[in-house]
Amino acid sequence: MSAGLENVLPHLPQPAVTDDRYGLGFLIIHQGTLRNWYLLDWWEQEDIIHHQLFSSPLDSPRAISAEPDKSLLACVHELRVMSFESEAWIKTVLRENDKSSFEDYLQLHL
Repeated sequence: MSAGLENVLPHLPQPAVTDDRYGLGFLIIHQGTLRNWYLLDWWEQEDIIHHQLFSSPLDSPRAISAEPDKSLLACVHELRVMSFESEAWIKTVLRENDKSSFEDYLQLHL
């Protein structure tokens, strides 16, 4: 499923790092029952996550395109990953002691 990611990754904002963008996020790749799903998410403005959804036919994983149905967010299994990433961000970057650490965020794994 990693084949064809050249269709997804260019949708990340440029430049990756700005005053309000940290160059951090995550990509979920999930072979679902109907399609292959690619969820591209990145952090901005302290606690905002931006989300783009892509998909491809099961029999043609390289044929990735933006999902036209903008109401789709994620399936229940993908939400578990998104929840983990959200909690990881809160624990490491939005710390109450103001000692946020992007490196600590990157060390956490589901």
